[in-house]
Amino acid sequence: MEKNYNVKIYESSREFNARERIAMKDLTNAIKFDSVIADDHDKPIVIKPVDWAVLEIHNSKAEKDMYFVYVIINSEGNKYYTSSAAFWNSFIEIVDEMAAENDNDFSIEVYKCESKNYKGKYFITCGIVL
Repeated sequence: MEKNYNVKIYESSREFNARERIAMKDLTNAIKFDSVIADDHDKPIVIKPVDWAVLEIHNSKAEKDMYFVYVIINSEGNKYYTSSAAFWNSFIEIVDEMAAENDNDFSIEVYKCESKNYKGKYFITCGIVL
């Protein structure tokens, strides 16, 4: 029997054990950033990331049969996710810069910005909290 849906961890903040890998790949108990962030740059949510993973998803029944989902676990144990490449590019830049300073104790604010290319459309991104 052929599987129509497969998830693997493409990249992560650290090596996870089997239970952590299973939990990270399960999005049923995760919060979608898009559903908790208003279309207003002035109302971000603030999270302190402690772990993250890039999930590579293969779904033969989806419009795109392979795509990435970005998962962040915060200091309170909440799991958030998005497929926003704009968010991921900003987030991983922050992670890389902070790692270069040996500083993993930081918070980010996650918010939506209006697209300059598509009037009335928004994208998710993030920035570091000073």
